[in-house]
Amino acid sequence: MQHVNPASGEPRILRFPREAFDAVRFQQIFEAERARLLQYLTIRLRSKSEAEDVLQMTFLRLYAKQENLHDGNLEALLYVTARNIASDILRHRSRVNYTGDGSPDENIIDDRPGPDRSIFAKKDLDFILKCLNDLSDKCKTSFISYFFEGHEYQEIAIRLGVTESMIRKYVIRATAHCTRRFGELDCGK
Repeated sequence: MQHVNPASGEPRILRFPREAFDAVRFQQIFEAERARLLQYLTIRLRSKSEAEDVLQMTFLRLYAKQENLHDGNLEALLYVTARNIASDILRHRSRVNYTGDGSPDENIIDDRPGPDRSIFAKKDLDFILKCLNDLSDKCKTSFISYFFEGHEYQEIAIRLGVTESMIRKYVIRATAHCTRRFGELDCGK
């Protein structure tokens, strides 16, 4: 049965309600993960002060977008957001070109990805695919279909013969698993 918007007569997509964002719970998760996140960022950035700045930016960025968040994946979002901000900082560092006399010229910025970024991206992708092998086939397929192939939860659910809610859970489980494995890798566990 197709659901139709009575005002326009067009088909409408039904969305399942998500767990509401709980600011207190978010702060508790942040505080519980703070030390691990700081250690991870310090290793990644090789600077404790920059790591603390990234930690603050991570909290503020997620807190500012709370209307778009739900409680099912806050821990994973903390790590992914922190990693993205740290990657932006590292990318900015690598963009500084050098003049012929060896002094940095910060007015010249190269927007092309450097070879080191391509190598790290390839290694990260290989590692993600390796991490996904630890998961069930449906969980792995859901993650790849959603993030790499750009399919919607509903499409994936129909293809795999499960509910849209289950696809969300698979994607969250796979994201958390990959995030945890990246954390273990970067922290030397």
